[in-house]
Amino acid sequence: MIGAGVVVAESARSIDILPTLEPRPPIWIEDFPGEYSALNTKRLRGFCALRHVGDLSIRATEPGPFEFVRGREGASSAVRLDLSYRQRQVRNQAMPPPVMAQGQMASRLKAVTFISVVAQHRAPTLHQAAVSPSLTRTSKVCGREQHQTFSFNPWRCASGESYSFGPETHLDWVTEATVILHYDDEVLLAPTFFHPLVSRKYSLLTRLAVRGPGYAAFNLEVPIQVVYKAAAGRERAPDHHHTLREVIDTSGTSPAYSEELDCCVGPGVELPRYVR
Repeated sequence: MIGAGVVVAESARSIDILPTLEPRPPIWIEDFPGEYSALNTKRLRGFCALRHVGDLSIRATEPGPFEFVRGREGASSAVRLDLSYRQRQVRNQAMPPPVMAQGQMASRLKAVTFISVVAQHRAPTLHQAAVSPSLTRTSKVCGREQHQTFSFNPWRCASGESYSFGPETHLDWVTEATVILHYDDEVLLAPTFFHPLVSRKYSLLTRLAVRGPGYAAFNLEVPIQVVYKAAAGRERAPDHHHTLREVIDTSGTSPAYSEELDCCVGPGVELPRYVR
């Protein structure tokens, strides 16, 4: 327990951390308000800044997990991007399809670690960590930033008719793209796991620039998991002692945690390894 920045009470007990053996189901983002941003919309304007020409929206779907496998360096996944364009047009005036959309994406992996002195019965949230005196969290960016250029598929009209709004009509167009993700940093990642006292989760931070019917820049953040397959091999799968030290030592919590680490999970303690 910390009061006014000073440790006023401390206690230690042994815990076993056993992550989920299979990837967890996709996260229901609505259960974590303010933590993720999977959808973003920008208003496009013409050469005259006051002229509204349409709305461009992009949605990212949670990627599949980064799976580390024996004999394969790094891990790969893919994120699907759904792009929609609501085009404004004058009623009864034919409009050509929008210009084919091109994208540029910069992405990084963010890790968030939660440490609690009271058992948590569900995955903690950033809001809980901000208001709870018994729960703390820290975040860091892992690996190198990736830069990719890609093309969206040709536009498709989302409906066979226009939507009328006064003297103008709106026509909806949709397209999509799948962008491959890689993690090949030399630093091994702790897997996604949940324990009532310690948990680790990841998210994908992306900056997107889209050119086509106009130009718009988006910032998105979606959850992603990190898992180790059973065939990952002992030389590649981090053991509990190594990973727990990395999780706690980088959490920025009281020194009491790291000082008591060897008592909690010592080098001689036989614990299961991270496998899937």
